Amino acid sequence: MTHSEEAEHLVGEYHVEVVVEELPRTGRHFILEPDSEIRDALAERFGLLSLSALRGEMHVKALAGAPIYRVTGRIEAACEQPCVVTLRPVEQSINEEFELEFAPGVDLPDELDLTLEDDDPCEPIINGKIDLGELLAQQLALALDPYPRASDADLEKIRDEAAKSGREFEVNAGKASPFGALSKLKTEKK
Repeated sequence: MTHSEEAEHLVGEYHVEVVVEELPRTGRHFILEPDSEIRDALAERFGLLSLSALRGEMHVKALAGAPIYRVTGRIEAACEQPCVVTLRPVEQSINEEFELEFAPGVDLPDELDLTLEDDDPCEPIINGKIDLGELLAQQLALALDPYPRASDADLEKIRDEAAKSGREFEVNAGKASPFGALSKLKTEKK
């Protein structure tokens, strides 16, 4: 692989690369605490209002009898996201465990049919390295609330306040909703 091809694999803002061949047989423990500049870049990447804390603890160890490496860890984070209704800041604390396996030469197809019972496929080891920084960023993305909502966010209340002030309020800004289309099909069948 050329240097430019290798650089293309370094996606993201935070990189802590581990050369798997240099790991001791018992594995190695890592603590990652990105600085404010990296947290700000990650906040921008994931559409957060702020990412005031991010910490990852990981243990990387080779599995016996195969060139597969298991990463077990915990992510802790404190962030603010915009409420999906009001756009006001919603605080979220994250404290989750995770486990992933990595293997060299993994080439997954574009589409992969998995069931809930299937094990997750191994992540690729690229150029003999596992990037724990990008792994931490991805675990953050997975742990974020996809629909953060302020505790006092009430669509009916917002609609009523808009009507009282003479403004028009429409959910989905007048765009057709997939549920509306399903509802229309249901009424057409009757």
